[in-house]
Amino acid sequence: MAIAENPSLKHSVVGAGLLDHGILAVDYLHQTVYFQRFDQTEVRDEVIEDKVVIIPGKVNDITGAYFKANIHDYSHGTDFTYSGDKPIVIDFWATWCGPCKKMAPLFEQWAEKYKDRIIFLKVNADKEKELCNKFKVNALPTFIFLPVGGRPIIEVGARPEVIEQIITEQLLK
Repeated sequence: MAIAENPSLKHSVVGAGLLDHGILAVDYLHQTVYFQRFDQTEVRDEVIEDKVVIIPGKVNDITGAYFKANIHDYSHGTDFTYSGDKPIVIDFWATWCGPCKKMAPLFEQWAEKYKDRIIFLKVNADKEKELCNKFKVNALPTFIFLPVGGRPIIEVGARPEVIEQIITEQLLK
């Protein structure tokens, strides 16, 4: 794709035809313009509720629909006590979150370390606003711990030592 320059214009002008070929984003803080072509972007079907398979020892992506169907249907009552057979740790994260990226490798290590005793899940906070609102997730990363027969424990922030302490003292006791 070529963009023609016109020296007679005082300011840069983006032709309307450019937006037919991709997405334009302007980052004012860093004074940068990004262009992502449509033909270079993989478009995937976001409807994965029926395809979620929980694999022990891995961090498993889930949706709000999966959460409602398999963990707790928060639309029918507010009191929540987890009644599953294995404890769960849920990581609420986002692609733009630096601390989330810092925690991701540790979360994967814990999933492998505790694979037969704890289920590790992650929720994309940008895609699952309703679930985030239910649990008052206002900062990322947020971790929700679900002990068997217990109430949710919520921890905000990238503090690996605190998360590991909750896992060993609250989930595995």
